[in-house]
Amino acid sequence: MGEPGLQQIVEALLFSSDEPLTLSKLHALVPEHKPSEIRAAVESLREELGRSGRCFAVEEIAEGYQLLTRPEYGTWIVRLKRAKAEGKLSAAALETR
Repeated sequence: MGEPGLQQIVEALLFSSDEPLTLSKLHALVPEHKPSEIRAAVESLREELGRSGRCFAVEEIAEGYQLLTRPEYGTWIVRLKRAKAEGKLSAAALETR
């Protein structure tokens, strides 16, 4: 497998970040590419995810970009978070439920 392309690098960075990444932060992480190239890669990724029907999308928030789950999957995300929270309860706390 060859060297990853800019779009794949941007996707990996957005996937790995728990907060929005601004264009300047992305440029600092991938300085060998111009900001205009990075912005084009973000837009291309956004379009590709939209066409493919994936469960997540690139959203522009807080002057940056973030990979977020689409709203229609909210029911299952809530279940996951609830299951994680219940798993952290002590035996005594579970008895009081």
